[in-house]
Amino acid sequence: MKYVYGVAEPVARLKSGDILETNTVDAFGNAIQKPGDTLSLVKGDNPLTGPFYIEGAAPGDTLAVKILDLQVDSNQGVGAFAPGFGALNETVYTPMLHTPLPEKIWFYPIDHVTNTATFKALDSNFSVPRDRAPARVCPLPPRAAGCARLHLAGSASS
Repeated sequence: MKYVYGVAEPVARLKSGDILETNTVDAFGNAIQKPGDTLSLVKGDNPLTGPFYIEGAAPGDTLAVKILDLQVDSNQGVGAFAPGFGALNETVYTPMLHTPLPEKIWFYPIDHVTNTATFKALDSNFSVPRDRAPARVCPLPPRAAGCARLHLAGSASS
């Protein structure tokens, strides 16, 4: 897995109109799979698929990419925060006034029939009133995250 594009050689060369089928992993490189797993298992944040070399493209060009299909290939999503990591904790980019929150990892079960992910609190009996139950369920983008088929549309210089 790669975590930066700058030093990586292209994994494929594409031209306008090509269709690319590729797989991705989650933001933790699929390292967090079950309760008890910790962020120490993660080798880097947001592993990348690619880079892809686009024939005829030049720096500054705008490319049109059409996503033909996106499929979830996991039964869960994963969220986390830890000291120095996450929106609720201080990082080198975002100072905070509170004591860092301890590491917490939670899972979002994915329902492939309804294409939704459901949030469940870790340390409480958090619930949503019955008349607001849909607020507990997060719809996923059509066939979100995991496997994608991309179509490069138009010319690279247009």
